[in-house]
Amino acid sequence: MDYFSALILEQFVEIFDRQGDTFVETLKKVKPNESVNIYPLVTLYALDVICESAMGTTANAQLNSDSEYVRAVQELQKDIQQSHFLLNTQTVIPSVSIVIVIVFPTL
Repeated sequence: MDYFSALILEQFVEIFDRQGDTFVETLKKVKPNESVNIYPLVTLYALDVICESAMGTTANAQLNSDSEYVRAVQELQKDIQQSHFLLNTQTVIPSVSIVIVIVFPTL
């Protein structure tokens, strides 16, 4: 039995495409010969894709990177990284950030 299939991804292509368009528009704002740290931009793109495809809600992280939701996810990521560092002070292991996203409905 296949637990994962490329066919599953087909239902999300529209989301990848739409969020990708937003990502490209963000990159177009970078001036020629200007240096840019792409990591935060890719992270916001991924957050938008994950929220919409896995949870059926839009975070609009790319358009509103200072939203309360984005700040909460960033704070959670920092806490996880700090905990990981404190637990692994005896060994040197490359840190991989895992972002756990919890969506609370608007009350």
